[in-house]
Amino acid sequence: MLGQRCKSSGKGGYHVTAMTAKLTNTPALVGGRVLQATFRVAAHLRSSKPLHPNGVLLRGWLDCPGTDRPTGVPWVDGTAQIPCVARISRAVGIAAPLPDIPGLALRWQYGGRQCDLLFAGTGLGRANRFVLVPRRSLLGGARTTLFPLSSPRGPLLFAVTPEPGAPQCSSTAELVGVVATRPLALTLSYAGLGGPWTRFATLVLDGTVDDSNTDPVLRFHPVSATPVGLHQYEVLERLRRGAYVGARAGYPTSD
Repeated sequence: MLGQRCKSSGKGGYHVTAMTAKLTNTPALVGGRVLQATFRVAAHLRSSKPLHPNGVLLRGWLDCPGTDRPTGVPWVDGTAQIPCVARISRAVGIAAPLPDIPGLALRWQYGGRQCDLLFAGTGLGRANRFVLVPRRSLLGGARTTLFPLSSPRGPLLFAVTPEPGAPQCSSTAELVGVVATRPLALTLSYAGLGGPWTRFATLVLDGTVDDSNTDPVLRFHPVSATPVGLHQYEVLERLRRGAYVGARAGYPTSD
């Protein structure tokens, strides 16, 4: 009886796809609202961002030489030098030199659109690319987007890894001192859910955006400013949107 009713296309009937979508999205809706409330309270109590409260905002560019393994994402596949800003931070805000989860938020413009991409400290293996890893150094180890993004060729994760010889800065003050003397180079790569990583660009950071204020208020929008050619998966989008809405409500800013 349920199967017959689900297949009915007449008045008062149900569509299987619509019902399935509703059932699938309900936990995400509930989870998003829970995250929204949690992050709002955390931001209010902290009088700051609930995560990544302190960091350093750096200027730089993406050096994209092109890739022989196209993804269908234009800024990944094409050849270009793209100006960008990157905020490097510690997730929880634990004081250095104690370990914390390093974060990197990246913003650039492409095709007249703002593109934001967030990375957090993880591994690079098939399993631990989805596992947060605390580290002492702001530049140590890999960072991935943690969650996949939808591309024309299927789900993709992105990673940022330090180039060989990168300095081991445990605090933002140390990081500011380093970029004042030499550019930092990090590798950008992409991969499927469990596949190998393919390098497609170098992120070069050569100074602070504002010498008088190394961490000006700038909020990134990874859901509403998903990079060109990529899309959020609906369930993950609902969860992430709830968290960001809550964080902004608990600690409103002019941006």
